[in-house]
Amino acid sequence: MDSPYAMFPNQGKRVFAGPGGTQLTEELYSAPPKDLSTGVGRIMTAMGACPSYRLVTASTVAEVRTQAVPVPRLGDEQGGQVLTVTAGGRRTVVQQTVIRDGAVLLVLQRSLR
Repeated sequence: MDSPYAMFPNQGKRVFAGPGGTQLTEELYSAPPKDLSTGVGRIMTAMGACPSYRLVTASTVAEVRTQAVPVPRLGDEQGGQVLTVTAGGRRTVVQQTVIRDGAVLLVLQRSLR
């Protein structure tokens, strides 16, 4: 799944692989604070608007369940959610934390298989 935050310029991404199929992804973006705030608000609202939905691509249908979770109060804005994605008989749980501090956006995602 591509990151919905990739619409922001000045991107940096690093993926760390762990034992048992765990993965930590760190994404950094930079844009004017107003643009980040508006964009992140739209993304988080859209992802949390339905507690479950289907994501359809050319070759895969994924069932996605979302749940908002509390995150530490860091930066100017923050949000968190847990997504459970089931596709092709496989289930992946993704914990996502989003923190905006001024013109910098940090997105951390931890996935468990």
